[in-house]
Amino acid sequence: VGQHEPVKCVAARIMCWGAERCFAITSGGEDSFTHNVHNDTVFYKDTLTLFGHSVKDHDDTAVEIPPGTYTYPFAFELPTTAFASLHTASCQCGGAQIKYEVVAFVKYDAHRNDAVRRAFTVVVPISKRDMLASAPVNVTATATVTKFSVVMAKSDVTVTLPRSIYAAGETIEGEIAIDNRQGETDVSTVRIALSYRCEVAIVAKKSMTAGAHERPEPPKDAESHFVIRDSPVVVLELPMAVEHGRQAAAPFAVPLPHAMPAVSYPARGQHLAVAHVMRFDVHGAKIKIPIHIAHCADGNNRFAFRPLDAPVAPAELHDTEHAYTVPDDYIAMPCRSLQPPAGLEKQPRPHASAPQAVGTGELH
Repeated sequence: VGQHEPVKCVAARIMCWGAERCFAITSGGEDSFTHNVHNDTVFYKDTLTLFGHSVKDHDDTAVEIPPGTYTYPFAFELPTTAFASLHTASCQCGGAQIKYEVVAFVKYDAHRNDAVRRAFTVVVPISKRDMLASAPVNVTATATVTKFSVVMAKSDVTVTLPRSIYAAGETIEGEIAIDNRQGETDVSTVRIALSYRCEVAIVAKKSMTAGAHERPEPPKDAESHFVIRDSPVVVLELPMAVEHGRQAAAPFAVPLPHAMPAVSYPARGQHLAVAHVMRFDVHGAKIKIPIHIAHCADGNNRFAFRPLDAPVAPAELHDTEHAYTVPDDYIAMPCRSLQPPAGLEKQPRPHASAPQAVGTGELH
């Protein structure tokens, strides 16, 4: 905070928050009405009041900031249920977004603020122990040839994976077995594709942009399901010759990029579910296997496991306000004549309960 002359304000605050936004764009009818169906969930919000009045205090009596430059280093401890940053949304088809932001602002009156916003990214590593202990996968599909509803020939395809959770930069290794003893044609290749899938389920109010004619607003609280189409990550072909009347098994390996466009661990938010889907196409037999990929794996096992079937964002809003305190190991130069509101509890000393992960996947 830097002032060259005295300035009056109601309060000065620093806020950190995280929110999930899910929305779908739907249209229909003769007039091509567009419906924006959305659901916003602020699952984390923490406010530090440096001086002045608290958020819930309706007193707007101004305090005066004397001339000078004041520094307020700050630290926030994110909840352990924080979802990884995510951006799969588009204006054309909707999608999902998980975003985090720090906002520092001075409130002069009920209608005027000076604010500085800085977005930041949250990544969620997985402990290597939990990744290696994830459940194995074994799926079988059958391709059949029928004539007059009678099965004339069939081929069974089985895919086996040793686990269901991986980390970026790893190689997914498994085995594919083809039983072509009752088949009528030879198998030469297996097509393997890995894609990212984000499913959004919304129950929210609808806002509508009308076309040429006005139409009554659609029913509120109507349920809308929107599924983002799969985004391809890796596609490859595995040569595998299995003549009809025979069976064979072969290993396969799918290398993962070190920088994934999007991760699928944690797997669920309040209104969204994400996964990576492996698809195997063998002569008409199609197998889909959902797996989950984390940003990185911690060999020291310092992170709590996030169950894949449990929402990670609390259903209720966690909105807290604390009186500012100087975090440990920081040098502050606050304004001596201005203090945080007396009625607020001091901010608990932030301390990282787990190491921080940066965008490269390195842990500190």
